[in-house]
Amino acid sequence: MSLSGSFEGLSPSDLLQMLAWGAKTGLLTSMRNEERRHVFLKHGDVVGVTSSRYKDRLGAVMLRMNFITQQQFDDILNLQASNGRQLGEMFLDQHIVSESNLNTSLVLQAEDIIYDLLSWTEGDFSFEERELTAEEYKIKPIVISNLLLEGARRIDEIDRVREIISDPDTVFCCMDGVDPDSLNLSRPRKTIVSMLKIPWAVVDIIRMANESEYDIYSALYYLLQQNIIVEVEKATRQRKQQKERIHNLMEMAQNMEQKGWFHEALSNIGEILLKSPKHKDAELTKIRLENKILQSAKSVFKSVDVVPTIRHSVAAVSADKLCLNQREGLVFFRIDGSTNLKNLRYITNMNEDDLYIILHKFIRMGLIYLEDPAEKKRKILR
Repeated sequence: MSLSGSFEGLSPSDLLQMLAWGAKTGLLTSMRNEERRHVFLKHGDVVGVTSSRYKDRLGAVMLRMNFITQQQFDDILNLQASNGRQLGEMFLDQHIVSESNLNTSLVLQAEDIIYDLLSWTEGDFSFEERELTAEEYKIKPIVISNLLLEGARRIDEIDRVREIISDPDTVFCCMDGVDPDSLNLSRPRKTIVSMLKIPWAVVDIIRMANESEYDIYSALYYLLQQNIIVEVEKATRQRKQQKERIHNLMEMAQNMEQKGWFHEALSNIGEILLKSPKHKDAELTKIRLENKILQSAKSVFKSVDVVPTIRHSVAAVSADKLCLNQREGLVFFRIDGSTNLKNLRYITNMNEDDLYIILHKFIRMGLIYLEDPAEKKRKILR
């Protein structure tokens, strides 16, 4: 039996319940953006999991439980790179963790991955009915119905907390005078308090802390109620303004692209990536715009022997007034009316694509024109 679909049509809870009722054995794969989860089922029970997310990995779980140190984790990873054995087996062989602690970590890993999967409202899934290998059978069977009940409780609890902490861009820090080391806190709460010695936004805490999203929200709620942490309103406001600015720049870039104003759109995308270097939509848009510009540029720069020449009307204008960035200024002030494209590449130490994009922008701005060396020589001879 093979099954595939979208979580918009079938929730993770209903999907897992259906597989449990059918006592299915096989591999359930779930995908959302760049995230991927694998759940191994035996007669409808969970017997193993894997995840592409770092904090779901077995080593990260054991670090979270203080069963291993960071140095021990790094050493084992280096060994694993050379022999390819499973991480858990290697920790046991090196006598770093006990079998009991390893089993505890494996169960906790499975539970956290399933609980996180239950919160998905989008993404795709596929189920392949087949027998499992010995490596895929990692833990004693966990009954799915028990996971579904606890998962539903956690989702309800997080939803209530999100009514109070509704914006993931909200910034928190410890109250003045609070000594985190003197507090008797659970592990997740200690983790969050340690981070909040300096201001952090909720979205960044979720991304950076080696804790589950449920534990993070629960810890934040408790720490707020106990007046251990407080919102930094000015920082929250600044983040919201920056987020709104990025949204507006993205919209403008899309409108410019539709009109064929590729360089102007690329300028907006550059500003977004300056503020948010890992903005995925901006990264993809940048690649798309650069490809469109290059197609046009390469139809203009038909030979590497052509010489870009600055127009007399702009020769004395400064880079600031021309609104050029540092890289564009570098190219502009290397254009001397005698250096061809090939040599300009070496002088500026740029790859061909980047240089062509910048020069194409200069042509669009009316700053330069291209002159064929042979034609230039004929003019001089006349």
